Amino acid sequence: MGTQMTKVVMASLMPGRDYMILESVDENGNKTFRTASALEVRNDIMNCINQISNIGEQKVRERFIKETKTTDENGNETITTEINIEELSKFLKEELASRGASQEAIDAVSLTLD
Repeated sequence: MGTQMTKVVMASLMPGRDYMILESVDENGNKTFRTASALEVRNDIMNCINQISNIGEQKVRERFIKETKTTDENGNETITTEINIEELSKFLKEELASRGASQEAIDAVSLTLD
């Protein structure tokens, strides 16, 4: 759901009004609903947005963040976090190319490792 659509939906929720929320549809097409207040609907929407955001964050971390664990002589563990520059460069080049960017723009995000 886009930002504008979210704003419209949230602004349309009327305090004190109850809303019917579709809970499930069985194999025969029978629908089960629950009643929710405007506040509950708003909270449900925000919880869904937060869950989607968390999934996106995890995918970004998996793709672009490198974590290295080291243990010193005393058994203390250290986690070093760094950006996976190679993967980020590859992603940016693919995005720019798919959007018709100039070769100069694509070259600007190209990475050459020494």
